[in-house]
Amino acid sequence: MMFENKFKFVVTYKILSYNKLREKVMIHSTAGGELKNYGYYDIAKVEDSLGKTFFVVSPFEVKVGDYVLVAKDIFEEGMKVRVLRIDKKVHEQNFPIPIKRLKKIIEIL
Repeated sequence: MMFENKFKFVVTYKILSYNKLREKVMIHSTAGGELKNYGYYDIAKVEDSLGKTFFVVSPFEVKVGDYVLVAKDIFEEGMKVRVLRIDKKVHEQNFPIPIKRLKKIIEIL
C-alpha cells in the first residue's frame, strides 16, 4: 500500500513538472498558456533615393516626410531614406514580414 502511494506521487510530480515546462512552448487555450511573448513595434515604410520602398522598425518618434538614416547591415554606416508611412503599435504576429529581418532606423536627420 505504501509503495503504491509513493509511486503515484512520483508519477504525478513528473507529469506536473513536464506540463510546467510545456506551458512555455505550447498553447493551452483552456489552461491560459502561451506560445511566445510577442511585442508591439512602430513600423515605417520608407523610400530610398532610387525609389525602392521597404519597411523598417522605428525606435524613434518620426513623422511622414522625415529623412532618417537606416542601417544597411552591421558593417556599413547606413543610408538616407524618406518616411512615407508610419504604422504604430503593430503586433509582431500581424505583420507579414518577421520583425527580426527588418532594418532599423538609427538616426533622424
